[in-house]
Order: sequence, then structure tokens, then C-alpha cells
Amino acid sequence: MPVTDSAETVFPAVPESVAAARRFTRAALTRHEIDPEIIDTATLLVSELATNAVVHATSTIRLRVGVGEEIRVEVRDASDDAPVIGELGPEWEYGRGLAIVATLADTWDWAPRETGKVVWFALARA
Repeated sequence: MPVTDSAETVFPAVPESVAAARRFTRAALTRHEIDPEIIDTATLLVSELATNAVVHATSTIRLRVGVGEEIRVEVRDASDDAPVIGELGPEWEYGRGLAIVATLADTWDWAPRETGKVVWFALARA
């Protein structure tokens, strides 16, 4: 997807960064004509990926929000561990984040980087 606009920032790997990532995403997306429900979904998915990065990485988190024909959001951290969608049971309190991303995103994936990885998702704008 060609990106026509993007916003990028870095957060420390602390719990407060999850709320900051949600605010940053919402602000980046509200500059465009995007359905508010799509913005809500993107914000939820960023929350899940940022939470995973805070919990599993001991590094800064780089967040990139790109808007073009679709919305593409990337979360980078310094962990080399591949993201895993675990088997979920109704009694599980944790481990649902990637399952939520896989269910709500139009597409998602991850890729290793020289230091760490990037996990991304895409959503249609309408």
C-alpha cells in the first residue's frame, strides 16, 4: 500500500505507554476522513500490540501509523521472539491480544528486524 501520510513516535517500555500509543493513534487517524468505528478498531489493536511489546520486550517501542488506501500500523520492539497466538480457554485471563488482532484486522503479520521485530496490521479505511 502506498502511504500518503504517516506519523511515527517512540515510547518507553512502561505500562503508561499503552494509553499514550492509543492517544497517538487516534490523533494520527482523526486527521483523515476515516469512519470513527475504524479508528476505534485501530486504537484497540494498537493497544493490544503495545501491551504485548511492554510485557514481552525490555526496549523502547516504535509506533508508526500510515494512511493511504488503507491504514497500516506497525509496532516495533527489540524482542527477537515471534508473536504467537496461543490456544485460548474461557478461563484464561491473558493471552488474547494477538487473537483479537487476528480477528479484527483485515491483515496482520510480523517480520524480524536486525534488532527485534515489527508486528503490523492493516485495516480498510471504510
